[in-house]
Amino acid sequence: MASYGISYLLLEDDSLRLGLFTLGCSPGGSMSNFWTLLFNGDVNLSVTMTFISTIAALAMMPLWIFTLGASLFRDREATIPYINLAGSLVLLTFPVGIGLLIRQYSPKLSKISRKIIKPFTLICVFVGIVVGLYANSFVFKLFTWQVVLAGISIAWGGYCFGALMAWLFRLDKAQIMAVSIETAFQNPAVAFVMLILSLPQPEADLSSVPVIAQLMLTGLPMWALLILTRVYNKMKVCCEEEQQIEKPEIETIQKAYLALETNPPDDSETLSLEGPGNRVTIVRFSDS
Repeated sequence: MASYGISYLLLEDDSLRLGLFTLGCSPGGSMSNFWTLLFNGDVNLSVTMTFISTIAALAMMPLWIFTLGASLFRDREATIPYINLAGSLVLLTFPVGIGLLIRQYSPKLSKISRKIIKPFTLICVFVGIVVGLYANSFVFKLFTWQVVLAGISIAWGGYCFGALMAWLFRLDKAQIMAVSIETAFQNPAVAFVMLILSLPQPEADLSSVPVIAQLMLTGLPMWALLILTRVYNKMKVCCEEEQQIEKPEIETIQKAYLALETNPPDDSETLSLEGPGNRVTIVRFSDS
């Protein structure tokens, strides 16, 4: 409904409106799972939401297209990409099944997988965006401020709405992150296939302009946010380490003097206390 309203508010061409509305009707995509992992969100919840939304799309996507979307398609015949939706389910559940088998029968490989999964995911996301931008570079010439504003409104509206609803339902931070990202990201392949099957050329290419705009404005800012988050966390860890080094040394010395006052050692007895920083050793002689 947000895609439909914003398309009528900002876009004048019916093909552009149709493209934005079609993407809004699409289920969640695997890219949301990748970003949820990179931002330390609840990946299990993200994958579950993608799975449920893809199954629901088998019924909900035709419902939206043939009711609210009828005013956009008009005399055109909409073709729902059921095969593509089923393929999305297979591509989502098959790797999950492999992961469960590895975790069950190969703990050693499972530990290795946990170490490499984030760098591997980062590479996959980067390559996917670069390839997508290169393959659709011709579309950038058709961008207008209305198209860009529509993409920003849908993408970041999804982030904010998902986060707000998750917060209202008292989910924890990792789950709020997952719901927010999952709400903002749709499956572009479903939208592209439907537009190509339903519209003649060049109308199909024109309708893909707001789809690409929304995907760009959903994913590209996440890179900047990810970099800023990693830099902030690194600086925070460094500051905490410095504080942990300075504070225990002072505490250790204080404990040493307190121990001497309460329980003076005998002649030539050595009192030794160790802390996270340097070791403090106090030796007392009979004439000291």
